[in-house]
Amino acid sequence: MAENKSARTIKTYSEALRLFTEHLRRNGMPTAVASITREHIETFITDQLGRHKPSTACVRHRSLQAFWKCCVEEGEVRESPMAKMMPPKVPEEPVPVI
Repeated sequence: MAENKSARTIKTYSEALRLFTEHLRRNGMPTAVASITREHIETFITDQLGRHKPSTACVRHRSLQAFWKCCVEEGEVRESPMAKMMPPKVPEEPVPVI
């Protein structure tokens, strides 16, 4: 999965997976890769939107997309549960003018 990614990118991916796993456990959801569905991921993203800015939830969404892409490539799952799942909308925030 590293694919020549920067240390920061790998840290971001790892953090998203850790938070996702904690969310699954906290809510009594499956943690086995083959048992995770789109609905499980959607509850996590919804939770993230409730706790953080949309940009943070979007980063976590993209991190999970990268993970599931790897799972498909490695044959862990046949299809990503995130297939056709759109990232959260991130509203444009105007840059303050000095």
